Amino acid sequence: MTKMLPPNIRIDWVPVAGLTTPGAPKASELNLATNLTDAIEPGYKLGATASDTDDSKTIGDDGNRETPTIGNYEGLLTIFKDDIGSGSNAAPENATIFTTAFELWKDGRVEGWLVKRFGHKKTVAYAVGQEVSVFRFINDFVRELDGDKGAPNRVEIEFGAQGEFYLNRTVVA
Repeated sequence: MTKMLPPNIRIDWVPVAGLTTPGAPKASELNLATNLTDAIEPGYKLGATASDTDDSKTIGDDGNRETPTIGNYEGLLTIFKDDIGSGSNAAPENATIFTTAFELWKDGRVEGWLVKRFGHKKTVAYAVGQEVSVFRFINDFVRELDGDKGAPNRVEIEFGAQGEFYLNRTVVA
């Protein structure tokens, strides 16, 4: 058995119109996504959570029952942020993935897909047959996190579920 460690995780952002078939994601569309992996701090939340349940019983039930009804999922990312620099719009002179990630959501209320893949290095392109999970979100406003003096700048982005998620789907052509 091979143990998958963090270098084998990749998380991407795709604009809402960027996936035509999110339940059967296309490699060509996923490869146009923004790879956020290097901007995300460990401890992120992205995945399914406990489903809502119905505990209604009939007169014939001998005990309690719970039937899963609506599936739930969550998204919360903490990303690093470049220092303010002297570039255009006060961006760092040499913008990095931190700037790219921050720019995606800085204005709030941006809708799209977060895609998570396990089992391949972050630099490996998406290919037919790989397995991914796809989550539709809209982000809340970015929250600046206070850090200790000398610590990196970070922001937190909480995402609101938009009712569509597809777990463990195979990438298609």
